[in-house]
Amino acid sequence: MNNRLQVISDIFLSSDNIEVILPFQISQTDKTTICGKIRLTTEGEQLTFNVNIPIEYPLVNGESSFIFSCYDDIKGFLHQMQNDKICIVSPKTAILDEKLTLEIDALKEWMLKYYINEEEDEHYEYLAYTNFDKEVKTKLLYSNSPKSFLCKK
Repeated sequence: MNNRLQVISDIFLSSDNIEVILPFQISQTDKTTICGKIRLTTEGEQLTFNVNIPIEYPLVNGESSFIFSCYDDIKGFLHQMQNDKICIVSPKTAILDEKLTLEIDALKEWMLKYYINEEEDEHYEYLAYTNFDKEVKTKLLYSNSPKSFLCKK
């Protein structure tokens, strides 16, 4: 386990434009997650992300595939879920350091493309909405609508 923790720490510490704000450690609450906090700088803009990596990563299923959640108070950007998790897709690999590097690259691309440049996808698979009341249970609705449902900064 300590080796995995060291590999994860080393990858983030050696990544360009990333500062580790909270060192990576095994979660004290569930013992099944390695967690930390990073700050990503792109084009002069900065965002802070909580990072939660399941112990079995890169073997994942469902919810555990979302490892980055935005710490800063931004809402409504494409591929940002209602729980602030960032939905990115990177190539699959079972090798920990390769997968994390691909995920970090995808996060950098997300920040540039959707947060800084506010680009829109031609085919966006789920609706972004701003009902962030934690008491309300929500579901994602899939659509092929030609309309934009984006909220801006």
